[in-house]
Amino acid sequence: MRSYELGYRMPSESQIGLMSKALGVSPEVFVGCSIKTDQEVIHLLFNLEGPCGFLPLRDLAAVSATSKNPIIEKAFHDWGEQRAKLDAGEITEEEYKDWKDTYALQEKVGL
Repeated sequence: MRSYELGYRMPSESQIGLMSKALGVSPEVFVGCSIKTDQEVIHLLFNLEGPCGFLPLRDLAAVSATSKNPIIEKAFHDWGEQRAKLDAGEITEEEYKDWKDTYALQEKVGL
């Protein structure tokens, strides 16, 4: 695991599964992301419209996003609730990060 953390080696899919199980986190926590700019984020969201069903919503107060995919929609809902708890001081930044790292999407929607 240390070689992975330092960027010296890339674990296989089965190794990622073992590491995530041992640490009690979602395997997706180990997926690297090279997005660094606002434009890259924007285009990632644009590209997710097709495969994930992301849709922009517009009202007079704000612009937000939703998904036609019920799994992603549930994750948005859960994520919003946790973010509101963080903003209200009900949970710490560490608890918020831990929640995201251990979020089990399939269990939340009964899949």
